[in-house]
Amino acid sequence: MLDSELLNNQIIMMRKTRDSTRLDYEKEMERLRHLQQQSVKQEAIVKHFKNNNEVYPKIRKTVEGKVHSSLSDRRMELRLDLAYQLANSSSRQ
Repeated sequence: MLDSELLNNQIIMMRKTRDSTRLDYEKEMERLRHLQQQSVKQEAIVKHFKNNNEVYPKIRKTVEGKVHSSLSDRRMELRLDLAYQLANSSSRQ
């Protein structure tokens, strides 16, 4: 194969790779636009729900209470675990 043919084949392959990459990019950009549109719609639904639903404040308070309770219980577990480990480490020394 001549150098010019080899070079020509490389150019053709690079163009194909470039075109394929461009198509992949365009597909991903379209997917991103779609996800952004979905996000905007979902945010609008949530905002509407927050503003027009009398149950929302009750739900929010319940969830916040559960989260606070769970975090408080977890902190107590961590404190007990730390105290246990400290007691064991000091008894070994």
